[in-house]
Formats: sequence, C-alpha cells, structure tokens
Amino acid sequence: MQIVCKQCGACLSEELRLANSNECNAEDGKAYVARGTTIQNNDSFFHQNVGGYITNVEDVLHTHLTKDVRRLAGCCGLDGMDGSNLLCDQCGAEIAIKKTDCWMPHCVLFEPNATRAV
Repeated sequence: MQIVCKQCGACLSEELRLANSNECNAEDGKAYVARGTTIQNNDSFFHQNVGGYITNVEDVLHTHLTKDVRRLAGCCGLDGMDGSNLLCDQCGAEIAIKKTDCWMPHCVLFEPNATRAV
C-alpha cells in the first residue's frame, strides 16, 4: 500500500506493508515502525491523527515542512505537539505530523482527513 494526498492524489510514501502492533518500538529516539512498514493509529500510543497511518520518517515522499514556526517546536528535532508540520509538495495541503524529537519515538502520523491508503 501507499499513502496519497486526498486533495490532489500525490503519492506521499514508499510502498508499505501493514505491520502488527507487536512490531512497533516505543523507545525514545528510535523509529516507531520499521522502514517499509505502516500501522493504522488506533490511539494506543499516539493520540493525534487517530485513524491515520503511522510510517517511518524515511518512507515519506513529496512533502516539505510548514513555514509556520509555531508547528516546528522541539529541542533536538520536531515534537509535533502543535499540529500538522508536513505539507504536500504538489498542493500544499497539511497532510501529516512529523515527530523526530529526542524524547519520543520517531515517525510520521498521516492526517486521516487529508490522506488515504491505496
């Protein structure tokens, strides 16, 4: 499967395999899901973008960071606590939250209302 933008259809991820919850790693500073995998967010760990897909940071394509500095907070990376910080390169839609700070597992949480899996 791949994640695409609902607004313009742009491909936002590499080809992904659906992972099981026992494959997730909640260790700070480590990837939450392995490269090439995704898991649907069921609110068991991340409470943002419930229902959307969680991917490895390295599997995300055709996105860029917002210019809204209020959404780029973090000490060593991005904490994603202030909402969407990734935009679709093609149409500019707010499509995901990137989390890369030292005190949390690293991942991208795709917005369920802005993206879909195909």
